[in-house]
Amino acid sequence: MTDTRIRLRRRLLVSLLAMSLTACASLPGGPAASDRVDAAQRRAHATADALDAWVARIAMLPLGTSMRQQVQGAEPDGRLIEYLAAILNEIPPRDVYGVYIAFEDKQWTDPLSMPWVDRKSWPKGTAVTYDYHDPKQEWYSGPKRTGALYITEPYFDEGGSDITMVSITRPVRDRTGRFIGVAGADISLKDIGTRLQSSDGDMFLVSKDGTVIVHPEARLMLRKGYTGESLVNLPAGAVIAAQASGSTRAVVNGTPRTFVWQTAPLTGWRVVIGLP
Repeated sequence: MTDTRIRLRRRLLVSLLAMSLTACASLPGGPAASDRVDAAQRRAHATADALDAWVARIAMLPLGTSMRQQVQGAEPDGRLIEYLAAILNEIPPRDVYGVYIAFEDKQWTDPLSMPWVDRKSWPKGTAVTYDYHDPKQEWYSGPKRTGALYITEPYFDEGGSDITMVSITRPVRDRTGRFIGVAGADISLKDIGTRLQSSDGDMFLVSKDGTVIVHPEARLMLRKGYTGESLVNLPAGAVIAAQASGSTRAVVNGTPRTFVWQTAPLTGWRVVIGLP
């Protein structure tokens, strides 16, 4: 084989290799696609960590309220509303919607049963219009049952603040350790949504039990009269629900898409990004 033919053959091989790499990068699963998936996974992980850190900070508010009440005892004092209003005044509106403490031994109809201030009532207190002792009221029954910090499923607070929210609550005990009530802070789903930003693809958030908290498609989010879409009903939802983190492919409206997700340890919320 002459030197000229050898050089031509090498050039041909180099050209074919370059064309192969270019084609590979443009196909699903190629180097470029892999880089996008890796970037989305990092974004999902960072968002999950940031959400947990935010909720952990908010959880300090009911902790402070419970410690104050432990010193006071089982009865509310005359400055509780003032105290709660001062807390709310110091916290950015996009962080907390309302703060409160509800007492175990009082009838819910008692004006002192649940000192509570939210953004609509501030600086004055507002009144609950339902029996929070009902086991269906997760924000109260959850910490009472578990004896620990409790993060509710998303819900519409009908008869309360009348917004969609998540509640972060703690049990309150007196100095003897007896359960005397629940202290809590509410965050709106709207404000949670402001913390979901991604240039990688469509980002959405689902609860520990698999209910959509925030989604680009508003029809999937809970509202009055609708409890919200379940993750398992979404494309690739069953796979996402089965694992704490990962990536998978699914066909959506005839188009292949990649989904990556990460679960936040504290809240159990899943951050999901759908790549086009």
